[in-house]
Amino acid sequence: MICDIGVCKTGCLIGSSYYETGTADPANPCLSCQSSMSTTSWSNVPSARCVQAIAAGGLHTCAIVNGAALCWGANPNGELGANSTDARSVSPVQVRGLTQNVTAISAGDYQSCAVVNGGAQCWGYNPSGELGNNSTVSSIVPVQVQNLTSGITSVSVRYGGGCALLGQLFAMCWGGPYLGDNTSNSSVIPVRVQGIGVIGSPPITSVVTGDTQTSCAIVNGGAQCWGIGSRGVLGNGSTANSCYQVKFMALAPV
Repeated sequence: MICDIGVCKTGCLIGSSYYETGTADPANPCLSCQSSMSTTSWSNVPSARCVQAIAAGGLHTCAIVNGAALCWGANPNGELGANSTDARSVSPVQVRGLTQNVTAISAGDYQSCAVVNGGAQCWGYNPSGELGNNSTVSSIVPVQVQNLTSGITSVSVRYGGGCALLGQLFAMCWGGPYLGDNTSNSSVIPVRVQGIGVIGSPPITSVVTGDTQTSCAIVNGGAQCWGIGSRGVLGNGSTANSCYQVKFMALAPV
């Protein structure tokens, strides 16, 4: 309790200072004082509108705010996920249904994806299976990426497809082509990237996608890429495409 002239309120002792319950961390409004029997650190409870992540796409932007997904910008294909195809929104709008427990978000050229309750959901333009839901029909609201319903830690969407990270075990990609699955095929559902994430292999800590149908991952502190290699985007000393195996880059662990 924090008492002053006979008036007592619950609070926190953090460092050498006392804070009333609900007070924001002076260095980070995404944290606040949440009193307990002995509170010596800030709690992960926002004290105000707290932007936890942001992603810029081709002509639209999305953010996670207090655990909810909001998007703004161009919307001809439902990129904002707000159940409309209004030409644009110049201010953030709520993504339909994603009001809490959103932990990661990505914006592509004409679609967006998010991690919600550990599962991957996507919305927007879908002619090549960019939404990963076993369909080529576009959606103006989030749809579940097939088979990626739990354990997803990050997602990255690009023109033509996307990838997600399942824990630190597997990288899964969809859309296409050049998905890193030992073929040059496209897929409207996620397929596992081959050559990384096998049982007993080093951990995968990140996966990202690019507009030239190229994807990369951080594996055991090193970088590996696959896809279209024009202009040297794979970084492996070649301009050849890599549709059959993951290529090691020069950014390998020492």
